[in-house]
Amino acid sequence: MEVARSLDPSIHPITVLFQNVLATLPTGCATLKRESIRGNPKDFTVALIPSNESSAEFGATMFGGELYSAHFGRGEIFTTYEAPWELKLPRSARLDQQLSALSKMCRAVIAGRCEHRLERRSTRGQIFVSETEIYRVADMGVGLLFRPRKNVEVTTYAPYYPGAECHTLPSQGQPL
Repeated sequence: MEVARSLDPSIHPITVLFQNVLATLPTGCATLKRESIRGNPKDFTVALIPSNESSAEFGATMFGGELYSAHFGRGEIFTTYEAPWELKLPRSARLDQQLSALSKMCRAVIAGRCEHRLERRSTRGQIFVSETEIYRVADMGVGLLFRPRKNVEVTTYAPYYPGAECHTLPSQGQPL
């Protein structure tokens, strides 16, 4: 995968990736949110926020100009994938490898191929890129140690728009 580039060198390639994804979605389907962390331009979060309230947000967090994590969810239910290991990448992963993993995860979330399992003592997030490629992570809230849930609940997210499963990037002609 070619590293996403902007004419403005101050825009990080991960922000460019999210801008490019947003540009390929139907108008009004989602918005892009970028927030600085602690006022440092190298520390920020960028996320796609779907207009469909049954769809999951997807985003990434950068610290010191490096990918720190990816996350998805809606409302109070979120899980975080720490980079690089929970993104199934080696510690020495290059930026193009990170962008590729984020792109695949983003495509699956847009298509609604993700879910959260609210278990007794944890929240498990799953993003189904394909039948054989599944990104899984479990987040355990401290409160769940003292007050576990009584029942397991599954939250399955909807696609961003009807037909999202066939979404393609116009410049590459391949699924997002």
